[in-house]
Amino acid sequence: MNILEDEWIKSDDVAKISVPRILKILKEILPEYDTTFIEEKGKEGYIPNPFVFEMSNVVEKKIVGGVMHLELGIMFLELSKMSLMDKREVHNLRIYLENSIGAFYRAVGVLINIDKTKELAAYAAILMTDLTNIAMELGEQSILENTIAATFALIDLPSDKSDKEHIALAISEGYKNNGQIKLSELALKISKEVINDEEGRNE
Repeated sequence: MNILEDEWIKSDDVAKISVPRILKILKEILPEYDTTFIEEKGKEGYIPNPFVFEMSNVVEKKIVGGVMHLELGIMFLELSKMSLMDKREVHNLRIYLENSIGAFYRAVGVLINIDKTKELAAYAAILMTDLTNIAMELGEQSILENTIAATFALIDLPSDKSDKEHIALAISEGYKNNGQIKLSELALKISKEVINDEEGRNE
């Protein structure tokens, strides 16, 4: 069976760190949801396959998928920051950046469409702006451009106008916090353009 079809992925090292973190988030946003099955699988060294869980018709399982994407994004973000300290890690840094971008992108795509997790989606968008600073320090223009483009692409993920604005504000806040004022302002400008384009097509 293809790994993308398996509901659980065996990864002892990741499970040891990530499962407790996602359980904490899930208990905060879904206090009534029984997460025992995740905890038990975590003890066996398994993590939820976010690509499978996000496709579930059960909202709670879909949230598990989104939260797992978020957790993987955070994990690769942390690895990216550590890799900056060692020039021998440049190749791995490129991989970590790419994986973190993909994970945050999927997290926003899943979580922004669920009422209980819209703030988590915004949090993922804020964290994704940190990747731009890392790409800047890496010093490779193509990677920097791709990182910024992927971050702004988050604005186009939601179908709802207010959700687009919510994500744009989160990106703008993230860039502002990182001292990237021009990118912060550009996020709001792109948001207006995306919304105006959609409104024009709907007239």
